[in-house]
Amino acid sequence: RPGHEMREMKIKDIDLVAGTIYVTRERAKNWHERVVTIPYQFLQQLRDQYCLQDQDREYYVFGRDGRPGSLVIGKNKLNYKFNKIRDRLKMPKEYQLYSWKHTGAIEADLANIPSKDISIHLGHSSLQITDIYFRNKKPGVSEAIRDNYPSL
Repeated sequence: RPGHEMREMKIKDIDLVAGTIYVTRERAKNWHERVVTIPYQFLQQLRDQYCLQDQDREYYVFGRDGRPGSLVIGKNKLNYKFNKIRDRLKMPKEYQLYSWKHTGAIEADLANIPSKDISIHLGHSSLQITDIYFRNKKPGVSEAIRDNYPSL
């Protein structure tokens, strides 16, 4: 979530060894602290490309000058930057920064990651909420029906 969880995240909240991000109670949407697993591919980028392990652990991951720093980025800056990139790539305006959370959840589901793990990753309080979430976000295409329907 860009509002608080991303924008106010500090480098010390990221465990580059365990591959997790600690979301503090104050930053969480539902006021429940949690630990989020970082997919291995992204963890490698955090280590090798962004070298967060070499930065001051008290720095915000998203500092005001476009890199980790002691001052947190403004509350609309992440969305503003995303919108510029989206427009440059000629993507539809309906795509919002927060939409990537939905995309990631659907891709995880399509990769057969258990619903319980996805629910925890999204910060949902129950599997029922995740089921409702998927009902509203998942495309209506069934690969099983499309690809395995018996011949007529």
